Amino acid sequence: MTKMPRRKSIESIDAQISTCKKKIAKAKERYDKLCDELQMLQTEREQAMGQNILDAMKKSGRSYDELMTFLRAS
Repeated sequence: MTKMPRRKSIESIDAQISTCKKKIAKAKERYDKLCDELQMLQTEREQAMGQNILDAMKKSGRSYDELMTFLRAS
């Protein structure tokens, strides 16, 4: 005699759905936090790069206009 597979109750399926939604919400929170951190780090890197460029310009003795002319010619 073959047994029929047991069906899940609606309540157990609803509980699984609720658990899944909670896991998704936590994952989204973590994702959003990581995106914010990435944006902050990229901004920080750009600021550091800008400062390096400014320092190099000051050491070179060249003016802003000379630097811009050089950069535009490239």
